[in-house]
Amino acid sequence: MIPSWYRSARGSGGGYFRDRALALQRAGWRVAMLAPDLYTPRDLRRGEVASGRGPRIRVEDDGVETWRRDMLVVLPRLPYRNPALFAWCGLKLFARYLEAHGKPDFVEAHGALNGGVAAWAIGRRWGIPYMLTEHSTAFAQGRLRWWERDLVRRVIAGAQHCVAVSPQLAVLLSQQYLGSRWEYLPNPLGAAFVEDADARQRDPAAPFVFVCVARLSPEKGHAGLIKAFAAAFAGEPTVRLRLIGGGPMRSELQRLCAAQGIAGQVEFAGVLASEQVRDELERLRKEKASALQQRIEFRVLTIEAASGKLFTYDSRRTNGRLVEELRLSKPGVLLLKNRTAELPFSDWMQSEYRLVYQDARHNLYAHKEI
Repeated sequence: MIPSWYRSARGSGGGYFRDRALALQRAGWRVAMLAPDLYTPRDLRRGEVASGRGPRIRVEDDGVETWRRDMLVVLPRLPYRNPALFAWCGLKLFARYLEAHGKPDFVEAHGALNGGVAAWAIGRRWGIPYMLTEHSTAFAQGRLRWWERDLVRRVIAGAQHCVAVSPQLAVLLSQQYLGSRWEYLPNPLGAAFVEDADARQRDPAAPFVFVCVARLSPEKGHAGLIKAFAAAFAGEPTVRLRLIGGGPMRSELQRLCAAQGIAGQVEFAGVLASEQVRDELERLRKEKASALQQRIEFRVLTIEAASGKLFTYDSRRTNGRLVEELRLSKPGVLLLKNRTAELPFSDWMQSEYRLVYQDARHNLYAHKEI
């Protein structure tokens, strides 16, 4: 298995790759992780490079046998630079793996850029088949440069199987790379989410807390969430927002909270262990009531999929009818609007959908409960 990033093997540093490898091992497969990594002089100046990193090949065992090799990049930023150096490190790691264990049955690359490029190079050198599992939001955001699109085409063309981690991404990739076939397989949540948990019960006198679990990076949309939360709930001490996760935007988002006047209502919890995230979500699930399931009428204004397409429903529906239709269409984020009357915030909490936020025009952004 070759992830495009695998520094910490926890959380956004690659925890879901490790969870996937552990699941494969429990199913009887022998799994090893090849983890090339690149760093720059700027990373060194910022203190973002852990001690012990360098060109020496290291083998670690964190439940999964992990082969690591790092490279200091001193070349100027040029097309193909990072993919070529990443693939070069990957070839070195794979050669040493072959000496120790012989040829594997296949390679799974996570992300065409750059794990897929390494798998493509290994396939050309040793004839090992590979599959590609794609995670990146760059395809939906249109952020790929011409040379990156060229590499992605080569990686897809050489892959035995192509898998996307969401159905919307699978559709998008099949449209952008004509002739390719994509299947859907989501990221695993890990053992903590299938174990029985005894989540604490919420204190009725405590504030209601919205929880968002995601890396604090631009593509996750935290800035929009914070602005909408401020528009709807600024100054309401009984409503709070809790952001779980770390990332490069933390300081910027904290400044945005202060500018919106909600710094005291928003908590940045940082990166939590899987068990802590599980307990938090389980507590929220138990809070949810269903007394108004058939009584509140909503109108779906738009359903925005990862592909950027918009689906519109204009007719009047009860929640029960809406649930059935949404189950068939399998959307992601829903924008709902109450068509009968404005309801107290406590009543929104009892609706059929898990509330994410409500804006100043009483548009309700929600996730269907999984």
